Amino acid sequence: MNPLIGLPMETKVRDLDGRLYLAAHLVAAGFRCCLGNRRSVQQYLLKEGGPFAYLDKGGAANSTLLTLFERMQERGGDLIRMDEEGGIYVENSTALVQRNPPSAVSLSLMTLLWGEWQKTELLREKASDDPEKFNVVGNPRFDLCAKRFASYFEAQQKDSRFKNEPYVLINTNFQRAHHYLGAEKLKALRNQAQGKSYNSLHEDMLCHYHGLLSGFFIEAIHALSKAIAPRSIVIRPHPTENLDFYRHTFKQVENIFVLREGPVQMWLINAASVIHHGCTTAVEAFVHGLPVAMYAPIYHPELSKPLPRAISETLDNHKDLINWVKSTLDGSYQLSSEQRSARQKLLEPVIAKLDGSSTSSIVELISNHYAGCAPEVKTFPSTPKEELLRNYRNGLGRLRKSKFGGALFRGQSIARYKFECLHEKELSEKVELLRAIEPELPPMQFNEVGCDAFLMEAVEL
Repeated sequence: MNPLIGLPMETKVRDLDGRLYLAAHLVAAGFRCCLGNRRSVQQYLLKEGGPFAYLDKGGAANSTLLTLFERMQERGGDLIRMDEEGGIYVENSTALVQRNPPSAVSLSLMTLLWGEWQKTELLREKASDDPEKFNVVGNPRFDLCAKRFASYFEAQQKDSRFKNEPYVLINTNFQRAHHYLGAEKLKALRNQAQGKSYNSLHEDMLCHYHGLLSGFFIEAIHALSKAIAPRSIVIRPHPTENLDFYRHTFKQVENIFVLREGPVQMWLINAASVIHHGCTTAVEAFVHGLPVAMYAPIYHPELSKPLPRAISETLDNHKDLINWVKSTLDGSYQLSSEQRSARQKLLEPVIAKLDGSSTSSIVELISNHYAGCAPEVKTFPSTPKEELLRNYRNGLGRLRKSKFGGALFRGQSIARYKFECLHEKELSEKVELLRAIEPELPPMQFNEVGCDAFLMEAVEL
């Protein structure tokens, strides 16, 4: 009996497609998957009981999370950790260890890592004495950068304005300065969540750094929009940045569009080039084969990730930025095979399986572990408190999906700001697009089992 696999998500636009693709292959391998909102997936697994495996999305494991993991084990669940965003902290191992503390690693069946560098550092920092705890598998989100998935993302692009002429894609990640809750409230929330490990000086430095960078970017984008008009610029703010800030800033500029719809790969398909300041999108754009530049009128290695900079053209003034963008639009910019190879080698220790085999590696690991096993079935009656909380969340979810509730609850929490509503039709359509590319994937059905959480199973024909 294969266990139920829980695939929680925190940030929908970042996590959905990669986790759905992984889930589709797990279903093809004989598993059932519960996919969706993190808390709803957790509640469903605890309600159903074991056997199940929970693929945690990663992050600092505070006492609340550790208690949750222990409860899952009591109810017949295995913990598998797969970090969705902590894969490129190559400047030092501090952030890596914070996201993979020994307390969480010891509870896990396995920890799935992006690259060999992470494994080496975690063993050196004594996150575990057991090398078998760590498995280098890359991440499914990079599998989807392969050209054969272009039709998958093109089909999801509903806005015809961006299907004809290539545009410039700019990803901002200045959330400390422009968080939708405001900088001070964000600091207070992070202080509350991190407790003694909260570094107020570092937070203040980040806020100041992001504020300065934002000003430089705004100046450069205005100059760029004039220089390349009528060609378009698409700005994609970080998932927690305030969209209204950017929309207000550029509302009078006809060829600038501030958007956050869909996964970033959907916007890479028809982009001429990508501009950033140290974000993972730079890696995805590089793997996709696009020209990538890091705009860095200022740069601090401890406040910005060095790896995205190392694989990008680094430009420190808007005149050079304009010239570079023009060269990508007219096709004169070329990255030599030697340059690309050198940059690829920088990525390889940090992100493995860039050949597109990350998903198959993860499925093989999980399948091999459970092959021939007869996991014990464990069920636990729900406590009145658990049942009340689950019913409350499900009722709130239905209200939120209504037209009235959507307006009423918009922006009320960080979790909801990161994870908008999920619908069965959305999932079904995406799976059918994947099956058109990979016909070996079986037909699948989705049943909502909680607030924005769906049970995903193969359909017997």
